[in-house]
Amino acid sequence: MQTVALERVRIRSLLDFLSKNYSRVYRKEWREGDKIFAIFIHQEYVMRTSSDQTLVTIVEYNQSTERGMCTIVASGGGKGLFGFDWGSGADGERTVSSRIENLVRTDEMRSRLYCPNCDRWEDYEVSLGQTEVICKTCGRKIKIQ
Repeated sequence: MQTVALERVRIRSLLDFLSKNYSRVYRKEWREGDKIFAIFIHQEYVMRTSSDQTLVTIVEYNQSTERGMCTIVASGGGKGLFGFDWGSGADGERTVSSRIENLVRTDEMRSRLYCPNCDRWEDYEVSLGQTEVICKTCGRKIKIQ
């Protein structure tokens, strides 16, 4: 099992990514107040074990606190009498979690910026190579690091 902490992410981008890449079998999203929940089930053939492996991704995100968690669990990758998966389950979990971490890191760095002057996070359209933006709230410059 792998877990990725989610903090101040554009949750719609993450859910669209998971829906596109990791929901071959099943996809379900729902809301309860400010909380968003989603389950994605993906099945893929693993050459290492000559069997199908299932990856289940569960997303829990609270929009009011801008925090949440994404959990990835692999199962069914083993074949034979003892059901060994020869590490394919852990590799599958790591692949999904690293892709999510990369997406979250890229998403945060490219569009969600913090203004220390007015103490707010805002979404911005940022071009590659751009070094600063103007704060939408207070009008001061925000450096992009």
